[in-house]
Amino acid sequence: MFHSLPSGGGFMSEVGWLAAGGEDATAQFHELLPVVELEHLKAFEILTVPGIFTAWYPRYFAAIERGLTPLRVRRSRVDTEGTVEDNAGILASEIRAPTIVVAQSKGPLDVHAALWMYPSAARNVRAFVSLQGCFGGTPLASDARRTRLWRAAVGGVTRLLGGTPRAYWDMTYQRRRALLARIPQHSPVPTVSLVTVCAQAGPLLERTRRYLLDVHGVESDGFVPAPDAIIPGSRIVRLSGLDHAALALPWWSGTPVNPALIVRALVVLAAG
Repeated sequence: MFHSLPSGGGFMSEVGWLAAGGEDATAQFHELLPVVELEHLKAFEILTVPGIFTAWYPRYFAAIERGLTPLRVRRSRVDTEGTVEDNAGILASEIRAPTIVVAQSKGPLDVHAALWMYPSAARNVRAFVSLQGCFGGTPLASDARRTRLWRAAVGGVTRLLGGTPRAYWDMTYQRRRALLARIPQHSPVPTVSLVTVCAQAGPLLERTRRYLLDVHGVESDGFVPAPDAIIPGSRIVRLSGLDHAALALPWWSGTPVNPALIVRALVVLAAG
């Protein structure tokens, strides 16, 4: 798809526009991995928030959700073809008890908006784990937006799935800049941002990984450039060798990884 987009001098890359920083907690994450325990967090519910279009992906989040038991785990009812602001309202209605939120891909955008737009929800959130979130945006949305052919293609696919193109365009740099000018950029709750990159992605993400590297000169997981996965002020965990599907859809990615163990450690790191 993205091989047909402008390359080189057609536009100026906006990758990393947010220039987000935070504490690097990768070493602490690795220390936690072999000894991680969840027993002390039993007072909290885990709310998982899926990414865009993922209602159509078999076994999405399944390994992660199984691995987070013995805690109470509930999947959010956000519309995976819905806009950030619409989903923020849904999340606010769901967060009624002490909660740890785990979100992936576009999901962290929905969560961040909910935490600022609905302060009563934020008061119930102990911690927030952003898995590979396109927080600053992604060229795979912005670059597609610039070409009429791919604008039409995205619109057709989203309408077929019962959504709107605006949900996909919410991940463009333009939309992210606009929303983050209205609400604070940092998270109001303790937050961990997981940033992943790979030198070889799975079959469905390798072309987009190469596109991001060749056109924008940036390492990525095949969907999100590394600099754009950081929520300002969060604790940052950086892992290599994982593409965008490796945790939520390990059977699709083919990467030999234990998603449950990784996310358990991230939850403990975020919640303390």
